[in-house]
Amino acid sequence: MSGKKNNKGAIGFEDKPRNNMDAAKYNHGGRKGDISLYDVDNNEFFALNQFTVMEGRGTQQYHRRPDVVLFINGILLVVIELKNPKKEYTTIREVFNRLETYKQEISSIFRSNELLIISNGFEAKAGSLSVNWERYVSSAFCKDLPVTIST
Repeated sequence: MSGKKNNKGAIGFEDKPRNNMDAAKYNHGGRKGDISLYDVDNNEFFALNQFTVMEGRGTQQYHRRPDVVLFINGILLVVIELKNPKKEYTTIREVFNRLETYKQEISSIFRSNELLIISNGFEAKAGSLSVNWERYVSSAFCKDLPVTIST
């Protein structure tokens, strides 16, 4: 993989692997599956933009690119779908529908998924794999949660 680790052992957003095979092989010291819940500095976080997934169903072959996927120690846990806010016709519901299409056409990326995030540039929502539209939570609901972002 072409990415370099920073001083916290995390791979940055700009450190993109050469191809999707590199991303698929990425894991945490060969111990894919170990996630430290009590000492997050023991984890490696990796974000990949435009992750290409090819998956077949019968005679149909799908090539899809979720906008951002997040890995923790090599496990794909978060899928983020974003749409251009300059396109007036793109509603948050249409972004949700795109993820629903992904669930049908490239279901393998959701095997270990814990969180789905959608945004049209004006609003954002989050949900889990099995919830319907009504159960997605608005980002306004999360505004008072204590979140620390370190660089």
